[in-house]
Amino acid sequence: MAFYTPDFFARVKNADATERCFLIETKGREDRDVPRKARAAVEWCKSASAPGAGWDYLYVSEGLFGRATATTLAALASEAAPELTALVNAETTEVEMPLFAYGEKQAEKTAGTAGVVDAGLLAAFGEPTSRLRKAAEEAAALFRFYENKPDANFAPLFQPLLAPLDDAAKNFVFHALSTHMPADRADQEEWFSPPMRHADPKAAAHHDRMGKQLKRLMLWNNPATPLGLLRDCLEFGANDRSQFSGVFAALKTAFGGSATLPLLAPVKAVADLRNRCIAHGGVDADMVAAALNADLRDKEKTLAHLRQWLELLRALGTRASNAQAG
Repeated sequence: MAFYTPDFFARVKNADATERCFLIETKGREDRDVPRKARAAVEWCKSASAPGAGWDYLYVSEGLFGRATATTLAALASEAAPELTALVNAETTEVEMPLFAYGEKQAEKTAGTAGVVDAGLLAAFGEPTSRLRKAAEEAAALFRFYENKPDANFAPLFQPLLAPLDDAAKNFVFHALSTHMPADRADQEEWFSPPMRHADPKAAAHHDRMGKQLKRLMLWNNPATPLGLLRDCLEFGANDRSQFSGVFAALKTAFGGSATLPLLAPVKAVADLRNRCIAHGGVDADMVAAALNADLRDKEKTLAHLRQWLELLRALGTRASNAQAG
């Protein structure tokens, strides 16, 4: 580290008056020194941290930069955590490979998906230049890269799919509810926050948060957790027996039928893997998270998860398009 100069330093002041400092490295292509530098940087940050002033190493690859949805440094660090974990665990003698090289030839990308992504599924994601198809190809290429490495953790290959999944979830919910939402702004306020008399306090608090997230989605297109919101909408439509009006009555209409019920199980499964092992760096430590993390060290189980993610992306895109056309 004595002669290492990172690309950026950043300091963030937290609400509790503490500070969080970032040592930031951006990278277009991987080389043999990158894992070694990353390990040294992580250790330096541990040593430099003090009470009230912590240091974190933030490694931003070209691929992460292209797909990230974070709007704060803390959120970006969370999105980058799985890739950094894989990087610091990499062998120092690893052969140079551009893990997230968007400039690869299309023929090479397509060849890398063989046996990982069904050709028909790949074609359903659009032209080779489409964002979703690029994400699917990148995930497949990462699977091929990790599959023959001993004790590999496959978590990073799901990173390219995080933003497309969030976009698909937002589009699905928006098109399902848009025809039910009042046009008048004053009516919208009441629609998103209907009376909840006689509701259980715990359920009322959950529904209140859900109504606020739906409002953020429908009016401003920025819910906090789009895939989680879609899961909540599907669970509400399938299981909730409340008689609330407004947006919750619309949810029963839009998500309570047999057409959307088959989506509930795959959405819950994908959301579990996303939240417990991928998006937040695998910080959860319960039994479910332990089982899912074990899956990500098994080639065949990882491949099954990857195909489930891609099938869900296709299903959400198809249904949203049909709803929009209808």
